[in-house]
This record gives sequence, structure tokens and C-alpha cells, in this order.
Amino acid sequence: MSANSRIAAQVGYGSEPAFSRGFRRLFGGAPSDYRKRLRAAAALSAPATLKRRTRAR
Repeated sequence: MSANSRIAAQVGYGSEPAFSRGFRRLFGGAPSDYRKRLRAAAALSAPATLKRRTRAR
């Protein structure tokens, strides 16, 4: 079962295609496009590296 199918069932849609149509109508794009934009935004806001603090001796 795909992620879209699970989400469709959880929010009351009878099928994944019906969920995708409703999602497009509401958000203006496919669920996969939304996930890509969300991941890209998260990657931009996450720190590239975390440096460990060291004490000067």
C-alpha cells in the first residue's frame, strides 16, 4: 500500500485517484509535488553540519 493510499483511507477517500484529484483541487498540485517542495524546504532550513564544541585547554 502506498503512502497516498494510506493517507486517502485515513481521510475518508475511497481510492487513491479520488484523493489525488481532491488534493490537486485544494493545493494546486499533485501530492508528490507537495512532498518534493516540503523536502526541499526542510533541506534548506536544516543546518548543513553540526560542529561539536570543544573546550580550549
